[in-house]
Amino acid sequence: MSAANISIPAGGMRARRTSPSIVRIGRRIVPAIFLLALWPLALCAQGPVTNPQILPAGPTTLDMVYLSVPGRCTAAYRSPAVAVKLAGTRITVTQRLTYPPPPCPAPPIFDVTPMLQFEIGRLPAGTYAVDVVESSEIAGSVVESTVHAGLPLVVAARAMNATTPQPLVNYSGHWWDPADSGSGFMIYQSGTDAVLAAWFTYGFDGSPTWYTLQGGSWVSSTRYVGTLMQVSRPSGPIAPAGSGASVIVNIISIAGTATLDFSGNDGINSGVFTATFSAVGQVSRNIRRFGK
Repeated sequence: MSAANISIPAGGMRARRTSPSIVRIGRRIVPAIFLLALWPLALCAQGPVTNPQILPAGPTTLDMVYLSVPGRCTAAYRSPAVAVKLAGTRITVTQRLTYPPPPCPAPPIFDVTPMLQFEIGRLPAGTYAVDVVESSEIAGSVVESTVHAGLPLVVAARAMNATTPQPLVNYSGHWWDPADSGSGFMIYQSGTDAVLAAWFTYGFDGSPTWYTLQGGSWVSSTRYVGTLMQVSRPSGPIAPAGSGASVIVNIISIAGTATLDFSGNDGINSGVFTATFSAVGQVSRNIRRFGK
């Protein structure tokens, strides 16, 4: 039975004076207790809301874009639960389901639509089509089915400054080279497109080392060039904050220059970091957003 099967007159439901347990609906008289018993069934018969949503509405190139879709319980998904792939203007969001599907507990009556939110990422301005796919591994084979095809996504360009290059998207986040385990990059891009990147790696002698990339500029919408700096301290105990000990002076040295280049086919989530050391030459890393 669905909510559409119940005809409610313009005056609403009216209880007869002779019996508070009787409710009149149109020309029919139904016991109130029976009607209340049917109410959860009417809610469930409507089913979950099946329309996915792009969040935020009307995203720009500075926004992190998310996809909200009807979901299942946590046990229904493998780890990681979702994979996002961008090919040109086509975005595929794959939900990785367990097989056989586990029994999921029934949701509360007034929360019949569990929604999941997946991160798509920051995108260049343009029009995209989003496909939502469910994937299961059955008897060693991957079986996929499309549940939503061609969802429209329009990313607007922000206001451009014609005098200087503007980065394609905001590249802030944790980046790493999968072939260089134990090192990585933290990139921060401000609202004015200033960049501060920290590179935690190992020196030529094998010791852990930090470098920073800063004080540079965007030479194109996908390429940033700046100064590579290294900070060190003289040997000795480190005074705790507020101890009254003399201030420790950091030693700042310019190691060379460095470039962040995101001009590849998947420049939203991948790029090349190139460090040019004044003394020893170039070192490059093929970097990706962590988790992408």
